Amino acid sequence: LESAATVAPGEATRRNKRRQKPAAAASTATRLASCPRRVRRAAILAAVREVTYEQLLRQNQLWSKYAAESLGRISDAAAQVSVMVQLDWHGARVCVVRSSCASHAGAAGLVLTETRRMLLLVSDSRRVWVPKAGTTVEVALPDGQRGGGLVVQCDASARVSASSASTT
Repeated sequence: LESAATVAPGEATRRNKRRQKPAAAASTATRLASCPRRVRRAAILAAVREVTYEQLLRQNQLWSKYAAESLGRISDAAAQVSVMVQLDWHGARVCVVRSSCASHAGAAGLVLTETRRMLLLVSDSRRVWVPKAGTTVEVALPDGQRGGGLVVQCDASARVSASSASTT
């Protein structure tokens, strides 16, 4: 009580309001990471609605060059799978081989977006969200890798740990 301030009745107390400095411009990913899940999902859905299949085909050409450089001279199938799991799949041609949800088995398309738990595949006729957990996919290798145009099967749920370690 030695340092207590006394205010006479009727005397107004003045509160010290501190003005907060505006935060530095953060990236969209940083701002979305701190938002509620429904806000992040709405932002993703709004962005992916605008992308056409033709634009994604151009992305696939770029992805093929990227994957060819990343895989380099790797000839061992197991090593290719481990590298393929670590690659960025945006634009990759993917086909679902097995899924815990029977309706997703056989879904094929180009990867438009990837979240921790889902892949959005786009074909010329449809868009489908595929859960990674319990899903095995085939990722088409670029020409010149393993005889050209072959596929590598890998567990999409392995991407859960790989993508969460790189994003957050």
